[in-house]
Amino acid sequence: MSASRLIASFALLLAGIPGPATGAGSRTADRPGDATPAPQHQVLVPAGPFTMGNDPGTPGAHGDEAPAHRPRVDTFAIDKHEVTVRQYRACVRQGRCSAPVRRGSRTRPRYYDDPASADHPVINVDWYQASDYCRAQGGRLPTEAEWEKAARGPRDQRRYPWGDRDPDCSLANFGGGDGCAGDTDRVGARPAGRSPYGVHDMAGNVWEWVSDWYDPAYYGRSPGANPTGPRWGAFKVMRGGCYETGPAGLRVSCRNRDLPTSQKPNVGFRCAKPTR
Repeated sequence: MSASRLIASFALLLAGIPGPATGAGSRTADRPGDATPAPQHQVLVPAGPFTMGNDPGTPGAHGDEAPAHRPRVDTFAIDKHEVTVRQYRACVRQGRCSAPVRRGSRTRPRYYDDPASADHPVINVDWYQASDYCRAQGGRLPTEAEWEKAARGPRDQRRYPWGDRDPDCSLANFGGGDGCAGDTDRVGARPAGRSPYGVHDMAGNVWEWVSDWYDPAYYGRSPGANPTGPRWGAFKVMRGGCYETGPAGLRVSCRNRDLPTSQKPNVGFRCAKPTR
């Protein structure tokens, strides 16, 4: 982590001010822009409203998931899978991305450099590195609303990407050391757990960075179309749970957050592209 990013992180935490005005931390860089239709590694999510969040009192829901609301989201494309070590290493070789400082995972000391991990999600990347990768591919991180729509679908308030059935290891990688894999797993290894749009691993495996700043009360004032989160904040939102979480963290409405400079072995990302 660079000294400038560390200093910026502490400033954000203490004062709630925005990230750098230019470069990887810019809010301008996160806003939807022009993009081409979905390539083969992405799926198209059509425009329209969906139910986001949960009403107060919903079993298992946290306060920052309320109230349930129905934003309209424009058409966008999103990666079918979490970005893999193989994909990220290619970006590093091209000089467009920076390599993770930590090379290991929870159980694999050589994770980033081990060919056996090539098709597992890249981890130990902060929000800025994730954003840089997506921009290098001509996209951006998905907004929180885009992520939840891609996970939940347009017509119901399902608890998980696959529906309301309780999770098991055929549907998601979760549960910690005594759970399914005890670490990351190959992306797309559980097709039965994909979302209504065909997006894989939106529950478990790794938490995923999205573009939005975190505000626990944002849903109460979220706009009716294409919400992009608050303008400022100290933390960035993460979605989807990870291999360490229990069933509650796998819910499509579950929100998590961390400093944008945080680099952890249970956090990765996927990219999105607007299509207008």
